[in-house]
Amino acid sequence: MKYFKNLSVSIWFIWLLAFFFYDAVLLGQNENEPPNQILDLITNANQVYGPDEILENGRLYIPDHPNAKGSPYLEDVQWMMGKLILQGDIFSNTLLKYDVSLELVILKKEVKNQESHIPIILNNNFIDSFEVEGRLFVNLNTKPFIHNLSGFVEMIYEDRIIFMIKHHKEFINRYSQSNPYGAYSKLSSTYYLYENEMLTRLSTKNSLLNHFEPYKKEIKKFLRQQNIRYKKATSKQLYELIKYCDEISIVE
Repeated sequence: MKYFKNLSVSIWFIWLLAFFFYDAVLLGQNENEPPNQILDLITNANQVYGPDEILENGRLYIPDHPNAKGSPYLEDVQWMMGKLILQGDIFSNTLLKYDVSLELVILKKEVKNQESHIPIILNNNFIDSFEVEGRLFVNLNTKPFIHNLSGFVEMIYEDRIIFMIKHHKEFINRYSQSNPYGAYSKLSSTYYLYENEMLTRLSTKNSLLNHFEPYKKEIKKFLRQQNIRYKKATSKQLYELIKYCDEISIVE
């Protein structure tokens, strides 16, 4: 993973310290053999921060409000097995969190020979998409034709029409005896459909039916047959619904 240039200050400090320390003890050493102190320093740095390829991945993630009620994450505070696509390169079996409130993807970097890990913020500029729990999240930088939206969306359906969900969470800085550290809002979601270069908000069943006005009857029947409750539907159910809407509304 070679794309990230945002190194943490602490990592740079270690290498800077090593550079000056090397100059200080170089006299009397074989110039082709770095002193043992330097090798030890580099070894210790790699054990803590990982090898060079990991040093270029991003910066340390520190939650803004770790004691707040709730969490800023998509599901919960547990790591989720997922897949990343970074500038076309695929990285499978990665442990991820998605901080919805800040729209940040967090990578769990295991520390070698230690039972610990480092949470790394990945650089959004290099993320094409990521997948967790069978759900695909796409960086809208890869969809420049979709205006008025930015960041990540959950991509539900992409064909002649595009259907996506924008998830939201925010920190609520109201403090009380029961919430002395504030709280995060519950996850809220906004549904969007992109068709004919138009972005339409379809956050209710009625708005969906009105959008496909000539096919209301068929869509209602489909919803009943498939036992789909629009706002409670899973990603898979929404995919099947929008696929059906797309197919029946294709102009011959």
